[in-house]
Amino acid sequence: MQIICKSTHNRFDEAEKEISETVSKVLPAAAARKVTIKRVFPEVTSGQRARLFTIDLPNVSESQVKAVVDTLQSGEGIEYAQIPASKQPL
Repeated sequence: MQIICKSTHNRFDEAEKEISETVSKVLPAAAARKVTIKRVFPEVTSGQRARLFTIDLPNVSESQVKAVVDTLQSGEGIEYAQIPASKQPL
């Protein structure tokens, strides 16, 4: 499952630390270690797009995904977090 979030931090290492600490609070330790955090636009180093991240969660339940999103949204270092809409065939 993937989550998109926007950090309030301009530096990647600060944002990554904030996101991983928040996710670790919600998921079991084994699942939290498998989480990957990436920039949506890795080539962009400043501005609004530089603060967008994807969080790839391992096989976790819907309730755990919702808990992660809710916890990210309630944190001070995250502007928003959401599950992307599924792609519809054309």
